[in-house]
Amino acid sequence: MITIPLFEASVAVGGRFNPQISPMDYIYHITQRSQEAKEGTLFIALCGNRLDGYDFVHEAEQNSAIAVVVEKEISNVKIAQILQS
Repeated sequence: MITIPLFEASVAVGGRFNPQISPMDYIYHITQRSQEAKEGTLFIALCGNRLDGYDFVHEAEQNSAIAVVVEKEISNVKIAQILQS
């Protein structure tokens, strides 16, 4: 298990974050599979040839993910989004 402040994770991936990120939020788990998301999870929305991780952001949110790493902001998502350029 890991414990990283969400702000530090944002800096580590070279992303900027939207206002929902609090300095008191911590990541305890990282995954690219939405069904593995749980409380304290950072979901990485990867895009491949067969699947688009953006299609699974809402499922990760429903499974209590704390934040998602994306290249473009997604509307109707209440969890923090780390925007990677």
